[in-house]
Amino acid sequence: ATYDALFAAGRTMATKCKGDTTMVGRLPAIETFGTYGVPLMDAQGAKFTFNDAKGVELVNHYKDLYKAGGMTEDTLNKLQTGELDAFKAGRIGWLPGSSYTLKDLKATAPKVAATVAISPQITNDKPNMYIESLAVNAKSKNTATAVAFAKFATNKENQLAFSQKAAIFPSAAGALDDPYFTKADGTPETTLRLESAKAVSDAVVYWPAAFSSKSGDYLREQIALAILGKKDVQAALDEAVKYADGKLPKK
Repeated sequence: ATYDALFAAGRTMATKCKGDTTMVGRLPAIETFGTYGVPLMDAQGAKFTFNDAKGVELVNHYKDLYKAGGMTEDTLNKLQTGELDAFKAGRIGWLPGSSYTLKDLKATAPKVAATVAISPQITNDKPNMYIESLAVNAKSKNTATAVAFAKFATNKENQLAFSQKAAIFPSAAGALDDPYFTKADGTPETTLRLESAKAVSDAVVYWPAAFSSKSGDYLREQIALAILGKKDVQAALDEAVKYADGKLPKK
């Protein structure tokens, strides 16, 4: 599904539900800009660029949805934990999540879990993914041990075994061809795992390494001000870009 479909559904729910239930329960984050098709940085990685016309267009969609009653003011203050609680209570219709989310829903909101439909990630471009990184200091005094550990952590068999215990996806070549990631059995858990596995080979890490958590918080604050009409959308994104650029390493 694309963002056009998401916003259309949001407008429909705003009309039909009169604010009791909304489609969207979160503000766009930096990775949302990426999946919407906004260039996040210039080709040299020297400055952020998500304040272009496409970025403004994205925030305006959220602003229009808020005006139509498709987002609550409470949503502007919520983090993902608040969004999950609202979904469990049946107050929002769309929740980006993972196998951990589904497991939590089945344990704490079984009636909601029984009605959940699983779909591919919403994106206008390639899907987003988050990575777990493992690094060893190049100046380590235990080089042999470090190399042995790297081989242990990255070989196909160990990655496949670990991914089945930790609900992550292996990066070793060929590991995603295992039946665990390709064979359906009709259960929601497997459906979610197979949909996610299909996306991994084409996915992009949209959160730039140089974009700090503080920059993410500041972006959220600026977007909230813009949606509330307290700040021009372009000015809000310009401020967020200026802040993020200020956090880049000085050359």
